[in-house]
Amino acid sequence: MKPKGEFGAWRNASVVLVLWLVAVAGFVWRSGAQGIGGLVASAIFAIVLLATLAFTDPRVVEFLRRLARRGPGWVVLFPLLAWVLAAAYSGFVAHGPIPWALLAYALVPAILARLASLTGSKPNLWDLLAILAIWFPVELDWISGPPLPPGRGVVGLGSLLAMPLALYAFLAVRRVAGVGFHLDFRSRELGWAFVYFLAFIPFALILGLPTGFIRPSTEFPSLARIVFTLVATFLFTGIPEEVLFRGLIQNLLAQRLGEGGRWKPISLAVTSVIFGWAHVNNRVPPLVEWHLGPLGTIPVPWVYVVLATIAGVFYGLAYLRTGKVTAAAIVHALVDATWSLAFAG
Repeated sequence: MKPKGEFGAWRNASVVLVLWLVAVAGFVWRSGAQGIGGLVASAIFAIVLLATLAFTDPRVVEFLRRLARRGPGWVVLFPLLAWVLAAAYSGFVAHGPIPWALLAYALVPAILARLASLTGSKPNLWDLLAILAIWFPVELDWISGPPLPPGRGVVGLGSLLAMPLALYAFLAVRRVAGVGFHLDFRSRELGWAFVYFLAFIPFALILGLPTGFIRPSTEFPSLARIVFTLVATFLFTGIPEEVLFRGLIQNLLAQRLGEGGRWKPISLAVTSVIFGWAHVNNRVPPLVEWHLGPLGTIPVPWVYVVLATIAGVFYGLAYLRTGKVTAAAIVHALVDATWSLAFAG
């Protein structure tokens, strides 16, 4: 009989394999990858995605931690290799410029995470700077390219690299506890994810339908579209945003405040508000003008911000209930995929 931990490892590896195969197949199909450039782009997409999912295996994380502990030169090895891959692809396949901004993006979070670990185990200013160094360049679209595949990019390689670089900085270099980046789901954890998804639906309908924020779609999507949408949303929206907001911001804030117990209400509430306002740059009606005096006015998608804040509460609850940021990512993927498939008007 296999030990319990071994069953968990097999579950994790099985989920990783299925997600990876579906995502790679979806990329090849959507990109229409042809020729050498398309083949190379597909191979790089597969490699980077597999590197991201490999962080769900504690053995991989522990191996990288041992390397990072050897010294400063070893700390930047993984980010440098990631950048070399991007630079080689940009120069020889995409025929673009050398992505120097991506080099800074790759190195800075790892260096800041190293400084944070040297400062002490308690979250500190270096942690905040590392989070901002990961978040803002992606949010402001500073490092999205080069495109995969060349000419008609389905995704930017820089954006794709953001997730493994963030996981490396905080799991391997900083050694943050409690992120819960695992895919060895038990039926109870999946059940809680579905419960929190259902709990959010009334808020979305009550606020979204009267304001026109959501409109029922008239076409029923195919099974293939449903599967690919769920997998893509889970991998490329749910996981990145939940690792950032729940696994890092909410988790580190709770540690900094010394919140005990399971529910940690202060960090949950603060992170949910931050998450809601992080959507303020999405110009989705209805909009209200927010007057900033001499700075002018900005249009605020108030329904989007409010619903994202409420959704953030349920994502955070899923994270706290299960101890896995990936459970929050499931709730997130279900919400976004339902919006995309059934309520995009």
